[in-house]
Amino acid sequence: MRDGRPLWCVAMNDPFSQWRARRKKLEAQARRILGVKEGACLEDLKKAYREQARITHPDTNPDDTQSHEKFINVKAAFLVLAKGKEEELADAPEMAEMIEEMSQEEYMSWWVRKWG
Repeated sequence: MRDGRPLWCVAMNDPFSQWRARRKKLEAQARRILGVKEGACLEDLKKAYREQARITHPDTNPDDTQSHEKFINVKAAFLVLAKGKEEELADAPEMAEMIEEMSQEEYMSWWVRKWG
């Protein structure tokens, strides 16, 4: 195990690593939209979402033709960052052992079920 991941997913040419790189890029863009730092807790995400939603809502900006699109982007950014924040991994050592014993297919299907 290296970097907390099984050795088979360390190489950048496997599909999981490519998906993970796209996910990190998407999360960075979502943090920029909401104006939060990396590792923000769920409460900070909710606070930033509410503030940005209030600012970009089409009803508060009737003259702005782009306000609906901005509002949708704020909602999508919140959903991207909030996914998985409610579930804390208190059993991380046991989870690491379980993941290490999985095959690549089992691990990828578990990851998709867990994190989307």
